[in-house]
Amino acid sequence: MMKPIKCFDAHFHIIDNKYPLIANNGYIPNAFTINDYKKSLSNFPLQLCGGAIVSGSFQGYNTDYIIEALNILGKQYVGVINLPLNISDEEILFLHKKQIRAARFNLYRGNNISIKSIISIAKRIYDLTKWHIELYADLESIKNLYNILTSLPKVTIDHLGLFDNNTDLLLKLAEKGVYIKATRFSKLNYKLIPSLMREIYNINPNSLIFGTDLPGTRAPRQFNNSDLILFANNFNEKELHNIMYSNAKNLYLLKY
Repeated sequence: MMKPIKCFDAHFHIIDNKYPLIANNGYIPNAFTINDYKKSLSNFPLQLCGGAIVSGSFQGYNTDYIIEALNILGKQYVGVINLPLNISDEEILFLHKKQIRAARFNLYRGNNISIKSIISIAKRIYDLTKWHIELYADLESIKNLYNILTSLPKVTIDHLGLFDNNTDLLLKLAEKGVYIKATRFSKLNYKLIPSLMREIYNINPNSLIFGTDLPGTRAPRQFNNSDLILFANNFNEKELHNIMYSNAKNLYLLKY
């Protein structure tokens, strides 16, 4: 039986039907409450020590649901939200007090925000609160943005870049300090994942961060024990601690 692994879940969703959901390309997910999340995690040998709730495109700019969830889960949890460009400094500071720590931009299923606007707000929120930006994007769509992305204070790329192409770009970004979320393996070539994660880790041991992506919205399947075994079989105890816990903790829970 696998020894429990200390874990900061850097990417999961809470979906509460009390709050409005917006169809994205016709997709609206089923509910996934805090109790559902805890029940799902009880199936894994994980010692949960915090996490990041990530807003999906289907939740729009609503922050009420995430503030309520963070109040319930406690101070070791933070929020990642979809951020309107016209948000005021006062509202950003208010959200920071409510444990929001990053803004997410969907470049894959497009929210029609220009790269110039994203760069501008990325610099503004970092100067104001040290928030970073998180990009839901395939590597093909950002292959010409290397210089721009590496000039920003902090950036995170979701789901190992979504697809198996342009992985050289992923390695170059990791080398420059970009965080890479090791999530949603079911969308990738499973045989290539261990070698890709090993290359990322060897280039920058602080880059790779673990997330369950529960409940796996749009994914072919949910996170399961085979994914966890993949980590355990390919990294030693110290490396696992970095990937599963300390890298994400340093990203999300540093005091500013």
